[in-house]
Amino acid sequence: MVERPAQAARVETVDAVIKQRRTHKIWAGKPVDRATLEALIELAIWAPNHRYTEPWRFAVVAHDRLPRLRDAVLAELDRRVDALGEGEDDQRMARKLASKRKKQQQRFGEVGAVIGVVQREDDDTFVRREDYAATACAIQNMLLGAEARGLGALWSTGDLFLCDTLRPFWGLGQAEVLVGVVFLGHPDSAPVPVRHKTPESVTTWL
Repeated sequence: MVERPAQAARVETVDAVIKQRRTHKIWAGKPVDRATLEALIELAIWAPNHRYTEPWRFAVVAHDRLPRLRDAVLAELDRRVDALGEGEDDQRMARKLASKRKKQQQRFGEVGAVIGVVQREDDDTFVRREDYAATACAIQNMLLGAEARGLGALWSTGDLFLCDTLRPFWGLGQAEVLVGVVFLGHPDSAPVPVRHKTPESVTTWL
């Protein structure tokens, strides 16, 4: 009979990291070092994935390369403004895009690194759904790893980063999709925790 190894003690701090994690939008402008980024990707690839498809890859934009992504994002915003007309709705949208442009300029001046999380898209609908869920789990692993290291993270799924115009920047192949962009940095503020629902309100005991 093969003797099984003793079960490792449960790490109680996992609960604390999950509950402490928040979405950060204000950082201190310091770089996130390569070793830390590699460690977060290592955590990401331990996410559960159906039949070990490992459908992900990671496009890392280190701190010194952030201006390239910033310029691509700002150019896309400018393109959208140029496509607007003179109507009232268009002018309202132009003001909104101008505000977004200012926000993105500030964000790229503060963030420490960015990771684009890419999913390989299978032809089979079921596999594609499973792979998306797995890739989302990989991102959560990264967010929790960042929290455990004292970093602030933001998972963005905004159209500005996932739009077709930026596909060349991320190097996306025809059968790939960008699931999200993870902004990482040293937090400059502590977000207020917000949870409106209790476990009891979302649980049914069958």
